[in-house]
Amino acid sequence: MEFKIIDKNDNDVTLNQIDAIAATLWEQPIRELDYASPVDQKDLMSFPNWFDRVGFAIAMQPKGPVKWSSVVGYLTSSVLMMAVSGQLDLNEVLKTKVPYIELINHLNDFGYQAQSL
Repeated sequence: MEFKIIDKNDNDVTLNQIDAIAATLWEQPIRELDYASPVDQKDLMSFPNWFDRVGFAIAMQPKGPVKWSSVVGYLTSSVLMMAVSGQLDLNEVLKTKVPYIELINHLNDFGYQAQSL
């Protein structure tokens, strides 16, 4: 499973560039050994880093260009099903997805596009 993000001129955007954008957006430090997470280190179980959430959601899409709405759908679909069935509280679950959706919106605002490889 691989992915990449390109800018509006079809140039590759490095993972380090995305990491800096995420860290700045979430007001978190850039970590040397891990990608940015929307929370500090102690809460990483609820809020993993952007690569493990957004990157994985991109990589799980069919190969080729990926719409950001598909990435959001992937991030939220399983938890929404659990909330509808009563297994999880919808509001609590969605709170854990909001930072990643904000990052996706931010990347979209830059004109960045996702691709599954």
